[in-house]
Amino acid sequence: MINYTIIDGNITLYNDGVVTDISKAKNQDHFLKVLEFIKTKDLDGLKIYLDNKTPEKIIENFSEGEIVVRDGNIFIVGDWNPIPRTIASRIKEYIDYGISYKPLVAFWKNLRENPSASSREQLFTFLEKNKHPFTDDGCFIAYKKIKKIYIPKEELEGVYNEGKFAVVTIDGKDFIYVDSYSGQIDNSPGASPWMDRWAVDPNPDVTCSTGLHVAAWQYAQTYSGDCLVIVKVNPKDVVAVPIDYSNQKMRVCAYTVLSECAEELNGRDSVHFNENTEDNEPIFDDNSDDNNDDDYYCNKCGAESEEDCDCSGY
Repeated sequence: MINYTIIDGNITLYNDGVVTDISKAKNQDHFLKVLEFIKTKDLDGLKIYLDNKTPEKIIENFSEGEIVVRDGNIFIVGDWNPIPRTIASRIKEYIDYGISYKPLVAFWKNLRENPSASSREQLFTFLEKNKHPFTDDGCFIAYKKIKKIYIPKEELEGVYNEGKFAVVTIDGKDFIYVDSYSGQIDNSPGASPWMDRWAVDPNPDVTCSTGLHVAAWQYAQTYSGDCLVIVKVNPKDVVAVPIDYSNQKMRVCAYTVLSECAEELNGRDSVHFNENTEDNEPIFDDNSDDNNDDDYYCNKCGAESEEDCDCSGY
């Protein structure tokens, strides 16, 4: 049995001991639909309609059964462990907006393959500080400063024979893209540098150490080199986010270079996490104005610039 009252553009429904408030100002279509059921005295139809409007049903219907809600948590069908609230709350928000949540589910599937709980938490901190786009395959975008080197025609044969670097021709000129530290790692678009995970320093308290380095847009500007590139990082390959520099750089064991970059990928293409979960845990965003880089200083070798740093970062 459903009972109701209507006061000042709000319908209050009493359905099986559950009180539901429906505001015309907040959701006019929903309000008018409920009002029509009341006008026609179709309370059985109203009950069916409301049962399909619960968050659980909305999520399950929108996902066509890919994800389900149990005890207030969102699960991928077949999984016993729920999707973390920081991701689940955004999935619900995307579904409320009627847009695809699948990049978030793909991100979670990749993230749970990261063997380090500490690395996973550090990645949340990185994403909280920096608004980074996600990719459809569950990776995220970051940035890296490298060296783009012009190769004269007379030197091309030697580069090709060495076979270490891809040669990119732009407006009739030939270039190679290499890391700024060693100059030995191909960073041309499409390249996927990698190293053994065990060789990457996992300690976030060590600012400069071994590993492949990527960064947020702002911090990447401080790297040595003359070419900024967009890279794609799988969350399973994140190893450490150093605590210095406002959590704007990280060490990873692999990434893929996508393209040169002229401006930050942000705005409508970004996945912004800017609200808190119901349990007040931070969600991948920081609305404060304290994200400016500190002056560069390496705690390990004492260098005062990235270019002068003698530590093993690529």
